[in-house]
Order: sequence, then structure tokens, then C-alpha cells
Amino acid sequence: MKALKSFNINFVGLKEGKHRFEFHLDRKFLESFENPLLDDLNVDAVLVLDKHNNLLELHFSWAGKVAAVCDICNENFDMPIKGKESLIVKFVHEKPEDAFDPEVIYLQIGESSINVAVPLYEALVLQVPLRKVHLNDENAKPGCNPELLNYLDELRGDENAVDSKSEPEEKGSIWDELKKLK
Repeated sequence: MKALKSFNINFVGLKEGKHRFEFHLDRKFLESFENPLLDDLNVDAVLVLDKHNNLLELHFSWAGKVAAVCDICNENFDMPIKGKESLIVKFVHEKPEDAFDPEVIYLQIGESSINVAVPLYEALVLQVPLRKVHLNDENAKPGCNPELLNYLDELRGDENAVDSKSEPEEKGSIWDELKKLK
């Protein structure tokens, strides 16, 4: 958790209004969390903290790349990510036990700082899609290894395989067979 000290925002000394903070997130950031869901990343994040008399507005934005494994070809690649997230920090005498709002953080009156590492980490993890695939290149061709895609097409018996060595057999439609039953 020592590495996350740079994510502490001491808001007591700040004037009301907007304040900008910049962070660079990499493997060292991920190593601060137990069992991180991401392997590696290279992301630049910006926090705009809007301080009001009785609450704080946190506006995160980030852009960068996350290390991923393609679900189609199983190759490693850097997946671009970009996103925004907003949170509200409310000051209360006692933290409510029954109130659950993922966009609200409760701090007790008298707190002087907030660590934004966990909310930023959670937002990044939620930004990564469940299905990770190479993006298409500028010619709209899949970014996956073309040899592997052809091999997968052959295994699947795809009639549109690029390097098909034999002509596909004519197969009747299942609907044709069902029509015979009439």
C-alpha cells in the first residue's frame, strides 16, 4: 500500500472549485493490489476534483493500453482503453450501513484526505471487456494471425476458408429435409 500514497488527495487545504491531478498507471500500480485482475497496463489518468462546501465531485478520465490475450488466436496484444467515471464524496457524521450506491463514497466529517487508487482501479477493471480480441487493421482485416485464422476455419469446416484445398461438399439444408416430411 506504500506505492499507493501518491494517490492520496489532501482536500482540506484546497480552495473550493476545480483541481486537476494526473497519474500514470503501470505494473507497479497493479502490484499494490492483492490478486489484480489485470496483468499489465500503461494508462494515463486525470482526476478533476471539484470541491464544494459539503461534498466533492471526482471526475476521472483515462486513456492507454492494457495487456490482454486475444480470445480468438490466443496471442498477447495491447488493447487500447479509454473511459470516464464520476464519483461523489459525501461527508457524514456516521457512515450509513444500508445505503449502497456505487457512485457515492461516504467520508466521516473530519477526514482530511481520500485515496483514489481503489476507485480508479475498479473503474479500469470494469472498462476492460469480457471478450478481448484484436482490433481490425486499417484495411478492415482482423488483427489476428491470418495463418491461425485459416487453420481455425479449416477445423470448423468453414466454406469461406481462404486456403481451402478441397471443394466443400454440397449439403442439403435441414429445411429441405423437413419439407419432405409434409
